[in-house]
Parts: sequence; C-alpha cells; structure tokens
Amino acid sequence: MLKFLLGQRLLGRRGRKWLKYLAIAYVLGLIPSNYVTTAMSHDLGLGDTRAVVEQIKSNDLVNNLTGGLSQFFDKGLAEVDSMSNDANLDAGSSLGGLFDGGSDYNSNGSTSADFYTVTGQAELNFNPAPSEYVYMPLDELGRTTGSYARITAHDRELAKTDAHPEFAKNQPADPSGWGHNGKVEWTFPDTGKQARGYFWNRSHLIADSLGGATVINNWVTGTRVQNVGKNDQSGGMAFTEEQVRNFLDDPANASCDVYYSAIPNYQGDELVPRTVTVDVKTCDDSINERVVVDNVMPGYSINYANGDYKKD
Repeated sequence: MLKFLLGQRLLGRRGRKWLKYLAIAYVLGLIPSNYVTTAMSHDLGLGDTRAVVEQIKSNDLVNNLTGGLSQFFDKGLAEVDSMSNDANLDAGSSLGGLFDGGSDYNSNGSTSADFYTVTGQAELNFNPAPSEYVYMPLDELGRTTGSYARITAHDRELAKTDAHPEFAKNQPADPSGWGHNGKVEWTFPDTGKQARGYFWNRSHLIADSLGGATVINNWVTGTRVQNVGKNDQSGGMAFTEEQVRNFLDDPANASCDVYYSAIPNYQGDELVPRTVTVDVKTCDDSINERVVVDNVMPGYSINYANGDYKKD
C-alpha cells in the first residue's frame, strides 16, 4: 500500500516525500527488535553486527513486512555494517556492551589489603605558600582535577574547631559520577571480616580534618574503602591523612609545615577516578612519600564511566 501511494501523482511531490520519510521511520523502528531476535535465534553474538546483518538480509523479513520497501532497510543495514567496521564492535564494547553489560564494569581489585600503595618519595609539582589551599578547576567533563596545600599546625588547629576559613557547612554539588549509591555489604579479603555502609562517599582530596574545604573541587566519587580503608584510619585516603594529623598534633612540629597534594586519575572520559595520587612531604622529611589510593570495593565491579556498580 505504501509503495503504491509513493508512486501516485495525487499526493504531490511534497506528499510523496513526507510519506517516504514516514516509511523509513517505520522500517527503522523494526531494526532493534529484529536485530536481537535474529541474533538469539541463530546463536550469534549481539556484537557480531556483520553476521547478524547478513542473516537479516537473507531472511528477507523486513521486505515481507513492509510490502517491498526493503531498499530503505538495506540502506540502514549498510550504515550499521559500516559503523561496525569503523568502530570494530565486539561483544565487549559499544553495541555488545550495551546488551551484555560485562565489559563496562571493572573488577580490578586493589593490590593492597589496605587499598593504597606507597610508590616512592613525594613529587612536589606545586609551590603553595604556608596555609594556602588550592582547589583546581573542574575539567570540561565536570570532573575534579586536584587539590594541593601547604598545611601548618595552625591550619590543623582551626580544622579541629571548624573555624578554618575555607570550611563550609552548606551542601555543595555532587562530584562527577555521583548518583548510583546505596547501602551494601562487603568482605575484606585478607581478614574475612564483613562491613556494611554506603557504596560511595563524597571523598575529600584534602580532608576537612586537615583544613580541606567542603567544595566540589575538593571531592571525588570514592568508595567507602577508598575513603577510609577498613574504618581504622589505616587505609585508603585515611592512611596519609592520619599520618599528617599525628604529625601536626605533635607540639614538637609546631613550626614544620606539610606539603600535601591529591590528584585523581581518570581513564579516558570516565567520570569516576580509578585511583588518587597523594604526595606528602614534611619540612623535616620525616614523611616523604607518594601514595596511590585505589578506588575499588571488594566483591564488586564498577562502571567508572558513570559510577554504577554490581556485585560480582
């Protein structure tokens, strides 16, 4: 019927043009369901676009459904086939990943039971003045890019009383990748102990206990263990934070400042950092280390592109 109408002069050139567009829209609407059912019925992978496309064309299904309008469908299939060549689609990416879900999630556990690794001495890439805190601008994707400071004993005392000038009680915007959150249970692989809490924390790059501000530029979306380790202040970001707190709380160090920087590390355009690199150096070199903190959760896989997660 559509084919007949397309050939009739009574519709006029404009009418035939819009009817043609309607036909194309109708045919394209059949593609998703037909693609999936064809792949499943012929034991083909959803990411194997070339094989699925050829099977659809050989079945001539759409041509029968649309009364001979298969030329429009063939053109669409050619586009899909071209896309598969350009993007090198497979079952673990793009179209395949959309259905399978597996490759978007990463179950790469921490190399350390305490979710951090000391990799060497601190690298001093910035030169802040005493009591200067710098929160670097968000990037074009809205991601936190880093914070650094030269923390004094006085800054530490102000932080204890919430009197630090940068400290704010108001709730800022959420860091990039925030939005998929809930209470979960996990087991620490080295001890077998279980814990329960929210999967994600708004994890400070410079802790508020060290004078860090409660602003989006100083936050990342970090797992509970990335933030505090095993809740004993000995792991994750808490490892270096506790070291600095203990150092500055010692009256003998009242005149010794601490260089501190924390830089989140992203992969590609992902919104959640996979690690955070922390450089810490006291004026007397009693603390002088570079620490890489893992943003992982035992027993869970994370989609760093958007912050979603699932149990392994």
